[in-house]
Amino acid sequence: MLFRSGLIKFSLKNTGSGHFGIWLLDNEGNNIELLVNEIGPFDGSKAVGIRREGTYYFDISAEGNWEISIQ
Repeated sequence: MLFRSGLIKFSLKNTGSGHFGIWLLDNEGNNIELLVNEIGPFDGSKAVGIRREGTYYFDISAEGNWEISIQ
């Protein structure tokens, strides 16, 4: 996903009962920010300052349905 530099809000939701973890990665696969690391259902958000424009990826570990909204 291509992001411009600046503040980005990630809204995260999971309906499973197990682990729910999401890392934001840069285009080289380096960890940038841990967005969520919880057990069980989760519904929350996290704001992250993106320092440079570029392509970013998510590394997602989840049981059950999950959803990410980006603002």
